[in-house]
Amino acid sequence: MFRTILRQKRKEWGGRKLSGDVPYMGLREAGYTVDRELGRGGQGVMYLCTNEESERYCVKFFNKEDSDQDDLEIIMTEYALMRELSHANIAKTYEVFQDSKFFYLVNEPYFGGDLTKLAKRAHDQGVWMSEEYFRGIFHQCLSGLEFLHSQAIMHCDIKEDNIMVVASDLEYPRIVLIDFGLAMAFSSRHRGCAGTPGYIPPETWETTWWYPRGDIFSLGITIFQIMIGQVPNGDVLGILQTEGEREEDKAAGLALQLPWESLPPKMPDLKDLLACMLHRNMEQRPSANMAKQHAWFAADSDESLPAETLAALLGSSAAECLREQVVYELAFKNNLKELRGLYADLQGVDRSNRGKVPKQLLLPVFSRHSVKAGSAHAFAERAADANGEVDYTAIAKEVLKLKENYTVQFLQDLFQELDTDGAGRLSEAQVRQLLTSSAVECDGDDVAGMIDEVPFDDEGFVSFSTFRDTMLADGRIARRSRVERYACGPECPHLCVAM
Repeated sequence: MFRTILRQKRKEWGGRKLSGDVPYMGLREAGYTVDRELGRGGQGVMYLCTNEESERYCVKFFNKEDSDQDDLEIIMTEYALMRELSHANIAKTYEVFQDSKFFYLVNEPYFGGDLTKLAKRAHDQGVWMSEEYFRGIFHQCLSGLEFLHSQAIMHCDIKEDNIMVVASDLEYPRIVLIDFGLAMAFSSRHRGCAGTPGYIPPETWETTWWYPRGDIFSLGITIFQIMIGQVPNGDVLGILQTEGEREEDKAAGLALQLPWESLPPKMPDLKDLLACMLHRNMEQRPSANMAKQHAWFAADSDESLPAETLAALLGSSAAECLREQVVYELAFKNNLKELRGLYADLQGVDRSNRGKVPKQLLLPVFSRHSVKAGSAHAFAERAADANGEVDYTAIAKEVLKLKENYTVQFLQDLFQELDTDGAGRLSEAQVRQLLTSSAVECDGDDVAGMIDEVPFDDEGFVSFSTFRDTMLADGRIARRSRVERYACGPECPHLCVAM
């Protein structure tokens, strides 16, 4: 049904666009250079980039290998059309282009972080997070959904991670929704429901189809979790999430057992709003516009969150910030080969082979890989279970994936700089030039051995894909900041360095 509406929209905008209408060029060719990573989600990685006029943008990289190609190209075309549309609570797309590996979306930059980190950052700024504060945030979320639905676009993955604060000043935050319309494209190659377990509405679990008021349900779950201080992170599950497999997540989503008793008792109108948004029958849920007219949004009440709720909310937000800090320190201070060594070191002290190590064994490994002592200790204390053990597998895999994605993009930029004739290949002399530059962290004696590892063709050339695979296997690619220097503004919420 919704695809039919999308096709109609294409006709209204001048006919169906093909993926070929998305310009074909690399990031450097388009005039952008990567400063650092801002965040990542199920559909792609967001980087802060600078253009040739020193203006900063958020550029999201969508790996073509991670999605259904046909559906992704259709959705990318929709993004290209969305450049002509504008709304204060929707991520603004300025430009869309592609190369052989990625689609790129150039958006306005967002420095306030997402809603998983809002509480700690607001608390650190002395912001009073009362009922009225969150009322303004959730009203903006509904305004964003109202606009998307008016354009025949469903989000399909509303959650705290996909709701961003535009500016770093959090007293009066402007909210934008990101990643709209992509969940379907990236999940269509897999069996089961698109979206994130714990936020998927009952009708989607039952039919595998999304409907516009499924987004209302997902936002209801997000509001519920924030207002009871149970925002998911590595240590905390959402109110409808399980530690089990997909079928257990489905069972929890269908059972719809919600902790109503945990909502702030002095906010009865909020409870009534959530009861409407989370109704099992999607036809009984309000539209985004109807939800905005609910009595809670018109009320002048301004209750404080219960102390235990605020403490839980701050704890969850702090845990996410600590995890992010450790991931970025590891990615910043180590190349890919060193990070693989980190994983091997942790496995080496994991004598029980359970993916967990005592925090006293984790700390020296982090220290050898240049994580600051304060960051390492704070993370270990927060992440340790009742037995004093830390699950290292998720964070090790996360930082490896982050660095691999970054390294691929850096290699592509380096390759394009040397491939001056645009033939898509490099000679042995050009490869040697790269290996002896500061872009590769190896001694001069190692260069000959690395050259021997590159499978040049009969004409003495190597393609990008072959060159990329060889360099990724070696892993000694320098971080970009050792080759180029970038400067971040004072509002930067992350490390003001490039990886």
